[in-house]
Amino acid sequence: MKIKWYFNLVLKSKELDPYIIKNASGIESKKPPMNLTKLWKDILDFIDKRKPEKWLETSYVLLNLHNEEQVEFENLFKSQIKNIKEGKITYKHNWIIFSSANPQRRFVVIGYPYLNTQINERNLMMEDMIFDEDKNELKGALVVAVNLEKNHYPYSAIATKLSAELFDCQFL
Repeated sequence: MKIKWYFNLVLKSKELDPYIIKNASGIESKKPPMNLTKLWKDILDFIDKRKPEKWLETSYVLLNLHNEEQVEFENLFKSQIKNIKEGKITYKHNWIIFSSANPQRRFVVIGYPYLNTQINERNLMMEDMIFDEDKNELKGALVVAVNLEKNHYPYSAIATKLSAELFDCQFL
């Protein structure tokens, strides 16, 4: 059985054509860069360097948020951090939830800035966040946690919950 793969690169060809044509002709060419915010790039680089379990799937979830969504998430996350540091939020655990816009590839990224807690307590909170969001038929949920007292960058811990259909293919 011969399998055909189809890629929808609508309007991407304008960026990719020069790179593909030059490389096919044996001319070395620089890949067009992805449009990532600094934080997104730093998170992806840190994941790539450490290669935790499911690092590739985690990166896939992060790469499914467009630049505008990355910026919006970061603004919400920074605002949440500022409010916690200034004492405007007094709850021990606070987080923000951000959903991707594409309903066919629905992902949730949760920002969890926290004050020094026991690792077991933090992990239980992260697990609760992921499984609470799992009711919405998501392709994946991701928690990016930052310990505010230790100033870890780009994150202190990361957790994912991925759908079994994460990489489902459609054969045309």
